[in-house]
Amino acid sequence: GPNVCKGYWRMPEKTAEVFTKDGYFKTGDVGKVDERGYVHIVGRSKDLIISGGYNVYPAEIEGYINDMPGVAESALVGVPHPDFGEVGVAVVIAKPGAKLDADAIVAQLKSQLANFKIPKKCFVVAELPRNTMGKVQKNLLRGVTPLLLDAADVAGVHRHAAFEVAARIARNHFQCHHRSAGECGQRQAAFHGFVGQLGTVGCNQDAFVHGGS
Repeated sequence: GPNVCKGYWRMPEKTAEVFTKDGYFKTGDVGKVDERGYVHIVGRSKDLIISGGYNVYPAEIEGYINDMPGVAESALVGVPHPDFGEVGVAVVIAKPGAKLDADAIVAQLKSQLANFKIPKKCFVVAELPRNTMGKVQKNLLRGVTPLLLDAADVAGVHRHAAFEVAARIARNHFQCHHRSAGECGQRQAAFHGFVGQLGTVGCNQDAFVHGGS
């Protein structure tokens, strides 16, 4: 509509992607209309996970996780899967003084949700990567999670291996082309801060747990 900007500065491809031909801006919000005619926002289109042909809305699963005792915040991201196309992976922060068990979180979700909505893995960390506005950077989580899943399947992975993963991800996923030096620094700081907190994975663990050395 006329109240929206005309487009992105010097980014015609991006402008064409997010505006309709008649000038309306695609917000990227995903909603549903209930039986009473009320519209509910259920998530963002870029966060939508399509697993085995089913739509999984991260906000729904995050809501269940956030209601669990000891959970301060969570984020669910989709990662590639050879059989289902994508699967969800949960990254969870504990409240101060609380100890969370990743397996227990997944087990509780299994009693509450359909099977296709259940995260394949759950990671308990100290904090989530955020931008300067405090918003969780799910793009960073999407990049780091597939490699962490690979590493979590190897017994005795230590902190130095996490930094090896960080280097690979930085090369493959977080190139700073066409970005300002300030933005690059912010992205790299958030990324390395997230990866640096990952601890030791023992042979009986299924995820990196914060606090290892």
